[in-house]
Amino acid sequence: MIDVGDLDNARHVLELALRPEANRFEPGANLLFAKSFAKDAGEKRLCIQRALRHAKLDESARQVLSSIAADASVRNALDAEVPEARRIALALQPVAWDDASGEILRIHAYLQWQDGRREAALVSQRAAAALYTYLEAYNSPYRRGHDAETDVYFTLANMLLEMDPTNVKEAYQAIVAAERFAVLGIRHEEIPNPDPEQGFVGGVVVPTEFPEKLYPLWRLSAYLHVAAGHEALIELRILAYLPPGRQSLENVNAELRRLKSEVRRIVPNP
Repeated sequence: MIDVGDLDNARHVLELALRPEANRFEPGANLLFAKSFAKDAGEKRLCIQRALRHAKLDESARQVLSSIAADASVRNALDAEVPEARRIALALQPVAWDDASGEILRIHAYLQWQDGRREAALVSQRAAAALYTYLEAYNSPYRRGHDAETDVYFTLANMLLEMDPTNVKEAYQAIVAAERFAVLGIRHEEIPNPDPEQGFVGGVVVPTEFPEKLYPLWRLSAYLHVAAGHEALIELRILAYLPPGRQSLENVNAELRRLKSEVRRIVPNP
């Protein structure tokens, strides 16, 4: 049995950790606070909003958002905040350190998508992606974390295909952006002074490391590269999502045949 005092202490420790002068945007602490200590739906939303600054919108975060999706205060707040967030995101100008426009838009996109309002969701997701790209391109001190950068484009690519499976062109552009951020993230995580050219051949992204968390990204990337007719280095993309026990030339070729068959069924004239 957990003592109430222990819960109070745990909440206090998390509150200290999430102070602006401490580590306000730490994903794990924010997610834990949202699940276990947030007082209301609005506080839960703000926790997820802060977490998304450096994290992907994973299953745990989606569960929290789904649990508060029907709350009127959350919906009203988003309705009031989204127009300004879109304006800031598309202005492509420096933002304040605590600006949350990109994260507001990602939350809005998720909730709108779940409601079946797909056009509105895509508008917000595209705007968030544009903002993240701007922050990275201009080396902003408030650039988002690699997981967030990768996820905003990976999610956009998935949305576009779900909306229209034949919309290969824009989905392909989105996945190329996602894999670029993913490769940059791998290099920064593994070595203190990464060579920005590692993971790229002739300016083209090439998977050099194969963490399991990126299997879905490389799987979608391989499909879209086949669908878009850009099959250079396609074997490496397939290899990047095959589990270690299946990484053989035979399995790569079999997977490539499967991808081509899938593309022919969905995109008659790729």
